[in-house]
Amino acid sequence: MIPLQNTKSYQIVVPASATTGATNVGTVDTLGYDYAIIDAVQGTETTAASVLKVTEGASTSDVTTAIAAFTNGTGFTMPATNATTGPIVRFNIDLRKRERYLQLNFTTGITTITSGHCLLGRAEQTPSASASVDVTG
Repeated sequence: MIPLQNTKSYQIVVPASATTGATNVGTVDTLGYDYAIIDAVQGTETTAASVLKVTEGASTSDVTTAIAAFTNGTGFTMPATNATTGPIVRFNIDLRKRERYLQLNFTTGITTITSGHCLLGRAEQTPSASASVDVTG
């Protein structure tokens, strides 16, 4: 078994322009996976996001419990802003003690492009078809 075959990729926040103070969220169902890598991506900016955190919950309507280690100001410090290259913040999350649903939540500090990506890994079962890993084309 090649571990990279046991992954599934999600675009949890579609790339879009966000105005100053806009809140962007994206939720992912982690059922059947033991590890997640979530990337929060912002375009070039001079003001850091005011909120950046990962929350968890047992259902899609209750993804409100902040994970302290993955909350800016509590578990980490935002990277420096850069007017020529946008910051990417990566969260590496062991899912074995987490709730089923994770949500990326960030509020922009300035008008910019935002997006979020999640890679789920260490699947209980190896995906058997390209559709199982969200491969299209």
